[in-house]
Amino acid sequence: MALISQSDVEAHCSYTNTDFKMAGSAMTSNQWASYLATVMASAESIVNQYCNRSSFEVVSYTEYHSGRGRTGENGRAYRELDRVIIPFQQPVVTLTSVHEDISDVTSAESWTERVARSELVPGDFQVIVKENLTRIRFHDNVPRLGSGNVKIVYTAGYATDHPAYAAAKLAALELCANIMARKKRDQQAQVASREPTKNAADMFQIQRPDVFTQEIQDLLQPYRRLNFGRNI
Repeated sequence: MALISQSDVEAHCSYTNTDFKMAGSAMTSNQWASYLATVMASAESIVNQYCNRSSFEVVSYTEYHSGRGRTGENGRAYRELDRVIIPFQQPVVTLTSVHEDISDVTSAESWTERVARSELVPGDFQVIVKENLTRIRFHDNVPRLGSGNVKIVYTAGYATDHPAYAAAKLAALELCANIMARKKRDQQAQVASREPTKNAADMFQIQRPDVFTQEIQDLLQPYRRLNFGRNI
């Protein structure tokens, strides 16, 4: 599922295929759909990149983190940082599984599941959520020093009725509107100067201030993801 659809863009921007030309003629419905797909993908990419996210939607992720081993007291004790793994994508919706590769690097992988603490079992780790940030803290079987030897599977993102999702969707729609408004102005200027009309592949420069406006940036600012570093 995409953040925005063709019908969303058409309703928000009030443009149709007859508003734009390709090779001197009004776009066909297929050309229009292809053009909008490119615009929508670009708009969503801008929103996600600016907010340091892979997606605002709830998506499943498989990540590989590196165990730190013991880094305290000359390698004899665990520091708190050694016990904690922070999933890259936030907010976490569900944590599906945590596995550690306990094999030697010269042998085949041997993924062993680590168990979450619950009312029934003490487990190996606890899931701690504070201020929309989810951490995985090991109190037993703390991951050994390794490279990509901890695998976590989880889902993260926002429900469609969450304010962050609504803000991201509106920002993407505003970007689409600005991209198409710029293309329309360029098209009119080319007609006035009798220059050849650009095709859909040459249609916009997304970083222009009249496209990615300060208003859109302000709308997204509260939902930019902090960079906690990549433990890989």
